[in-house]
Amino acid sequence: MKEISTHAWVMLIAAIMYWAACIGVGLYTYKKGASKSAQDFFVAGRGLGKFVLGFAIMATTLSAWLMLGHQGLMYASGMPYLVYYIHVPFMGVVGLLIFTRQWLIGKKFGFLSPGEMYSHYYESRGMRWVIALVTLLYCIPYSSLQLTGAGYVFSTLTEGAIPFEWGAIIMAAVVLIYVLLGGVASTALVDAAQGVLLVLGLFGICWAVVSNVGPGEIVTTMQSFDAKLLTMPGGNGMWFWTYTLSLALSTSAIYLSPAFTIWSYSAKSPKIFRWQAMVVWVVLIGIVYYILSPIIGMGGRILFPALAKTDTLTPLIMTKLMPIWMYVIVGIGLLAAMNSTAAGYMITSGVIVSQDIYKDKFRPQASDRETVWVSRIIILAVVLFAFWISQFWKEHLVLMGNLATAFATQLAPALIGVLYWRRATAKGAMFGILAGLIVAYLTYGVWRYPLHIHCAMWGLLANLAVFFFFAFTSDPPSKANRDKYDEVIQKGMAAYQKEEAALGAAAAFEKKEATVSMAPCPARKTS
Repeated sequence: MKEISTHAWVMLIAAIMYWAACIGVGLYTYKKGASKSAQDFFVAGRGLGKFVLGFAIMATTLSAWLMLGHQGLMYASGMPYLVYYIHVPFMGVVGLLIFTRQWLIGKKFGFLSPGEMYSHYYESRGMRWVIALVTLLYCIPYSSLQLTGAGYVFSTLTEGAIPFEWGAIIMAAVVLIYVLLGGVASTALVDAAQGVLLVLGLFGICWAVVSNVGPGEIVTTMQSFDAKLLTMPGGNGMWFWTYTLSLALSTSAIYLSPAFTIWSYSAKSPKIFRWQAMVVWVVLIGIVYYILSPIIGMGGRILFPALAKTDTLTPLIMTKLMPIWMYVIVGIGLLAAMNSTAAGYMITSGVIVSQDIYKDKFRPQASDRETVWVSRIIILAVVLFAFWISQFWKEHLVLMGNLATAFATQLAPALIGVLYWRRATAKGAMFGILAGLIVAYLTYGVWRYPLHIHCAMWGLLANLAVFFFFAFTSDPPSKANRDKYDEVIQKGMAAYQKEEAALGAAAAFEKKEATVSMAPCPARKTS
């Protein structure tokens, strides 16, 4: 091993301790029975609370891109890049619209995978295969991106003492161990902790920048560089409003992907989702995206004005501006961003393939123990394939990452059919998804963003055209099945709203009682 600095040695030791803790959580959940049944392994026994689930969802969403790519693009583009973040409030709204309904359906029918829900509602086994296809097209590229990011970051933070390849191997092994041991339960616990570390890391990077250049200086200096860096986008470059809005809508639709359906099945109560949407997305992520990232990106441009590769900004701030204790915290936050995203997509792949392909098609009589083990084998295969891509297809990772988002978006019409629109048909859902996948690929890989509209939106437009065509030319699911879903959703939502109203009334009563008890007693008359 080459000679490295004290910072790098401390980072290496801290990373080993951090990853050991992740494995420890896996062992803990395993001993607690996280793999006793398929329900325990796949959806954490439907028992995740609001803090764990809220931060796990956040951590799954905020990948290495947030810690590296966003700051770099803010460095390069300035304020115009803020429009990229308009999807943040949209995602909170999407979550509120779908998570509760998915939870009610999953709880009622005992679904463990998204494919079961789609197949059951549309009365089509083919839906399972289509959902599995979309899942793998989405999860594998994203997992590869996280492994690539981990290899790069770990190698950078240890000053090359740990080569890129070994950084990726170590992270893949650690994530694989705790996911295989504890399934969704260990993934959720680790991701929740990693969500906190991630945010602390971003605050640390921001502090380092502000300590060296004040917010006011950022504005005045950026104006002297280029006034356009402080203006909102006009009609050139990638920041056309057509592109921005189509990207925002498609990015919001990531919440419709199978990974988040599994998270919604895992909740203890639907009350969690309102908290998750309001606090985690609107408040916390709003701060991260709209305050921290601009300060880091534009402040970093002042401090390091001539970067050839903008995604090196965060590591440069860490090595040049941070004391060793903060260097370690932020470094662990970087690794946490990649760990959490990779883990969420790995477990999703295992659930989907084991439940929707293996058990449905090949072994309907398979026991819980068998499906859990098959899921573990699938997760191992996905990790190995993702690692292979990260090492030998590096030049295609950006392409695959962009397409992964576009592919996940194509589930939107089919899911809306399950949750809201009873005229939707199996043919429309299946062929619409397939049409969307093809068009999304063509408008990215062949004709890049025609009319400055994101490829995900082009795919979605083709998807919707097919979806609506078959909605009026083919038969919907049986009336009995549609009525069954309507009853579950209507009764469940009514009960949920009634409970919320009761809780609100109780809270108001308690507040009134507290006010009365705190009021001064009237003076006693004396004779």
